[in-house]
Amino acid sequence: MNVPTVGFLYLVLVVLVSLHGGFAIATVTSIFAAVCLDYFFIPPILSFEVNSPQYLIALGAFEFTALVVTRLAYLANLRAVEAIAVRRDTERLYETARRILLFDRSQEPGSLLVSLIQDVFELEEVALFDAITGKMYGVGNQTGADGQLRVAYDRDRDEFDPNTRTWFCVLRMGARPMGGLSLSGTTMAAPVATALASLCATALERARSFEREYRSEAARQSEQLRAAVLDALVELHVVHPRVQAHDGAAQGRRPAVVRQTAERPADAHVPFDLSRIRVPAKQLVAAYSG
Repeated sequence: MNVPTVGFLYLVLVVLVSLHGGFAIATVTSIFAAVCLDYFFIPPILSFEVNSPQYLIALGAFEFTALVVTRLAYLANLRAVEAIAVRRDTERLYETARRILLFDRSQEPGSLLVSLIQDVFELEEVALFDAITGKMYGVGNQTGADGQLRVAYDRDRDEFDPNTRTWFCVLRMGARPMGGLSLSGTTMAAPVATALASLCATALERARSFEREYRSEAARQSEQLRAAVLDALVELHVVHPRVQAHDGAAQGRRPAVVRQTAERPADAHVPFDLSRIRVPAKQLVAAYSG
């Protein structure tokens, strides 16, 4: 075979190696292919000596082409791997957001969040710091990342430790920092870690808003009940003496219900219609609200 044909076959071999072995191995392979091309096919054969300048140019062009093709193949392979990782992390973020909406509101949201994140993203350790309540939640190996997490929160800056492969992200609601999140044993991209921190901040704020709503509703119902009781007491003190005052004058013409009421002992309970106290109760609640 002539030199161009062999050079093309060696180039195909270098490209295949770059697709599966990476740029460094493909570079070594291209150099080895150029040496073999010179030794076995370029005159004088079985010698590394090159007598003709055109063969030197051919060897240089072969090596340059091999390196360029190897680099392009490596970058294409790297982009494909990154695209797969981004798609996987996007699916995990979606799964995390979906399961956050299904949280049991009777439990601590911080504990549920760290367990959920570790389970979905398969992390070694997850720690969550809630600066509003001052609580720290953690799950995993517990390698002592709490101190670094607080430092990142104080600096109000996201950081990545390549030695432990740990992200330290600040939880923010708008521009206001409200805690921190550490993710250990991961190589996820910065946008994914930031999005995960934003999900945690939103979940914590959502849980607090539900708690405030529950307390407000409980206080409103308690106030309505108190107003209803007060109006009932007023009805008892007003209606019962009137019945006693008109007892003598209305003996012959009073209805059976009133007659039964008058015949009861003085300390007996006088029944009343609950519908009669609705308007006074609402007026009393409106007075307290004003």
